[in-house]
Amino acid sequence: MTLRVTSEVKNVLKNKPLMVKLSPNVTNIRVFAKACEEGGADAISAINTLLGMAINIHTKKPYISNVTAVFQVLPSSL
Repeated sequence: MTLRVTSEVKNVLKNKPLMVKLSPNVTNIRVFAKACEEGGADAISAINTLLGMAINIHTKKPYISNVTAVFQVLPSSL
């Protein structure tokens, strides 16, 4: 199914690049990555949520009250 969906989406996109986000919640991610490659994907994204903490250097306490937060993944994953 991954190969078929990737191939159909790639056909719709024509000359635009296709990056497929893979779920880490599988037994063997290589099977899905290979299916995406065979379906014509230009890239895969295999990164998930990154947790982090921002510390105020003056108060030495977290900026966010729940201590950890989700930071944007884009700069970390490219």
